[in-house]
Amino acid sequence: MYPNLLALSQEGNGYPLGVTSTSGSSSNKGSWVQLSSGLAVPTFCFRNVCWGTDEYRYFFDLGIGSAGNEVVIAQDIMYALDHGYWNFAYDGFTFPLYIPPNVRIAVRHKDSDSSARNLYHHFTFDGGYPGNPDMNMGIRKVIAYGVGSNRGTHLTAPTVNYTYGAWTELSSGISEDAKGFLVIFSSDTAIDDGAGIWFSVGIGSSGNEEELVGWMPATWNYYGYNTCSSSSFYFIKIKSGTRVSLRYMIHDVNKDVLNNVYAALYLGV
Repeated sequence: MYPNLLALSQEGNGYPLGVTSTSGSSSNKGSWVQLSSGLAVPTFCFRNVCWGTDEYRYFFDLGIGSAGNEVVIAQDIMYALDHGYWNFAYDGFTFPLYIPPNVRIAVRHKDSDSSARNLYHHFTFDGGYPGNPDMNMGIRKVIAYGVGSNRGTHLTAPTVNYTYGAWTELSSGISEDAKGFLVIFSSDTAIDDGAGIWFSVGIGSSGNEEELVGWMPATWNYYGYNTCSSSSFYFIKIKSGTRVSLRYMIHDVNKDVLNNVYAALYLGV
């Protein structure tokens, strides 16, 4: 019905550097930067890949509305740039987020450093995803939990191979009914190329967590210190007020590269 893959980017320095946003100082959000004055068709999915020149964690917001009146529709999406050769986020993260047509779209970010730093965005908006929220599919907003000050929430490391560690709380009670969720992981310890974890999401009071989804993989496919990994978006409903926790397992607890894992939870509402 609609054309797919409506890519928004700009050329810079001879290659598709993307749209540039600059963080504020002291780890504050910078100003909004326009991605589009408005798309001709509604979009049902977005994917973002970021570039940068410094190895810090970055958190970006996606907003809609006129300049000076932006409304956040995706909050504190976490990226971490590697210390290595290219300084870019190797994977983009995909959210089934509905954005109406003819609405201005903008982005802003903060970083884990005290200085203002640039981040370069390449967004792809897909007009073909069948996620219209009016059909009880897709989401209108992404809310972040467990982001913390600059890296996510530190998860309790497992002590036995292929056995989950203890649950770590990401939210004591979510603020709205959620249609689904996505988890982004990071680490400030060197991650081996191809290293991975298995994680579980649970709901309920401490000591009485009920597993919503388990044995879900998250893999780092690029070697580095400040890299991120993302789960898929899972369409599993969670009621407002519910406590949400995470736990994870690894294949070798003696490899400390995966005993230093952080996570942030992103709920789609």
